Amino acid sequence: MVVLGGGPAGDVAALRASQLGAEVVLIERAELGGTCLNWGCIPTKSLLATADLLRRIRGAGDLGIEVGEVTVDFPRMMERKEEVVLAMRRGVESACKRRKVEVIRAQGRLEDGVVAVDGRRIEYDHLVVCVGTEPSGLPGLDMAHPSVVTSNGVL
Repeated sequence: MVVLGGGPAGDVAALRASQLGAEVVLIERAELGGTCLNWGCIPTKSLLATADLLRRIRGAGDLGIEVGEVTVDFPRMMERKEEVVLAMRRGVESACKRRKVEVIRAQGRLEDGVVAVDGRRIEYDHLVVCVGTEPSGLPGLDMAHPSVVTSNGVL
């Protein structure tokens, strides 16, 4: 079985198929975990949790708790966000390794009943396509302009 795309649908499909006895090749061009884990849901939740803690600390005086001046180390906040993402990504990678899912980090292409990737032609009995999405531009908008930020680039 070949799974194109290592996001939340692809990695679950690969792991479950392996659990059921299939030999699985998982092809992902970027990072395992997809947009949610790497650039969307998880990093956002990490930063929101930090912002919520800051809000609660700053409001502690209302409860009779004086904490003094609170400063924000934004580079450290971003570093922690990356630590959270990396730990979760390593969990996905570890699960694939334990289940003997072969992970290929490259872009796969469908060609004549096989998947072509990195000079290999991988035959399959079953193919699962879970390639997700990516930000797209708008007509007349220069996506390379420094003031234009996509959902992937903002975090």
